[in-house]
Amino acid sequence: MADRTERRVTPTAIRRRRRRLLWWSLPVVLLALAFSVKLASLSLTAQDAITASETGLFDESIEASDALMTLNWFEPWIAYYDRGTASARAQSYNDATDDLSTALELAPQDRSCEVRVNLALAWEELGDIYTEAGYLRGASLIYDTALAVIAGGEEDGCFTSDEQEPTDPPQDPNENESETPGDQLGDAQDRVEGKQDALEQQPEQPGGGGDEEDADGGSSPEDDLQDRGDQAEQDRRDQEADQRGGGEYAEKPW
Repeated sequence: MADRTERRVTPTAIRRRRRRLLWWSLPVVLLALAFSVKLASLSLTAQDAITASETGLFDESIEASDALMTLNWFEPWIAYYDRGTASARAQSYNDATDDLSTALELAPQDRSCEVRVNLALAWEELGDIYTEAGYLRGASLIYDTALAVIAGGEEDGCFTSDEQEPTDPPQDPNENESETPGDQLGDAQDRVEGKQDALEQQPEQPGGGGDEEDADGGSSPEDDLQDRGDQAEQDRRDQEADQRGGGEYAEKPW
């Protein structure tokens, strides 16, 4: 029978094996460290965005929210929510509705109602601007979109007030913290529907003003040119509102 060769493990081999195990585990440790650092960084940046918005520094809040967009795999909806809310407070409603619409698509269902509140308010404010400018058809389309956002809250359970409690979103623009998102959406629905009814009671006045007649009761050539210019501007505004309010936004399955 052949002699069995005994394999002895020397202390040097043990140390070499330990070094190899440490080396192979090093990327995992570094990845975990990077993960924790990234979370801490995102938390601080999000707080900067909130603080800037609460103090009226909307541009700074938008910049801080921009920083949240980089390598944010964890809760990307927050960056769009914060930036959209800051844009709305800065009265940049087109940018606000774009970001808040994206936030609504990305947000988990238990936070979607809060996003809906701000998105509906942004559309409502944009509709108010159209109304004040006399672009009533465009305003009506935008109000329709606000109502569509609100109505989508039914599916998300935003109006189940018995189970819902006031929440603390990443950036809450509402002063009454005792109201639930469902309460706020209900209030917004009442306001927007009232504005829609008011639109039906007034004639279209492009540019927010009427046309003056000349002394003989007719319109002057200058007035005719102004009318045509107003109508062209009205058509442009209606088309823009149709694209933003009555197009892809209203048809999204919210």
